[in-house]
Amino acid sequence: MNNTGIFFLIMLASALLVSCKGAKQTAEAGPTFRTRKVLRGVEITSVVITEMPRYGGNGEKWDAWAPGAQAPDVYIRFVQMENMVMTTETIQDYAFDKPISFTAGLPASIKAFTTDIRLEVFDEDGLSADDNVGYFTFNLMDYKKKDQILLANADGTLRLELGLRWIYGE
Repeated sequence: MNNTGIFFLIMLASALLVSCKGAKQTAEAGPTFRTRKVLRGVEITSVVITEMPRYGGNGEKWDAWAPGAQAPDVYIRFVQMENMVMTTETIQDYAFDKPISFTAGLPASIKAFTTDIRLEVFDEDGLSADDNVGYFTFNLMDYKKKDQILLANADGTLRLELGLRWIYGE
């Protein structure tokens, strides 16, 4: 065999070794291959408002015109591609001095994790339209592998914490 033939055999053997890299041979099970974990979705595991403005955009207290109301009744909606993903329960008479946690509908599974999500905070009003306290638009992929997102408006009067769980599969 000439040098060209030997060189060809060496290159072929090298290519086979490289293509089998990651495979491991065991006597009992035969060949096994390492698989790569693929991101399949994200779960929102917790939603907490840590700060909320005491007054609406018009400068009045929330529920100022609602008979007997002392404080806002707060809920949150998650909207993606104009479709409702989740709505939390309404927390009655939000106390401004402590965080509030929402639990209904959690964990919420997000399969379209590369598409923007709009999180909207509302004060529920029984007789009139609900008041929009504020909203955030974000993309979960901007927070990949993090287990918590902190969202805050420009003046810091509305702050939320979202807990996340990243779902991987093969």
